[in-house]
Amino acid sequence: MTIFPRSNGAPEFIDLTQGQIKAIQLMKQVPINKLNNALKGAGISTSDANFAREFIKKY
Repeated sequence: MTIFPRSNGAPEFIDLTQGQIKAIQLMKQVPINKLNNALKGAGISTSDANFAREFIKKY
């Protein structure tokens, strides 16, 4: 799946913030035991990290 920010797209598109995209990318690439430090180091907010977790579970 490829994700990217898109405004006013078709209903099947989900508008994502840059923080949400970065969080999803990190969660897919970084080992779980290093994830919290990676998210913190990247400046990802708790709300963006939580969104990314739910997004990954759903999709």
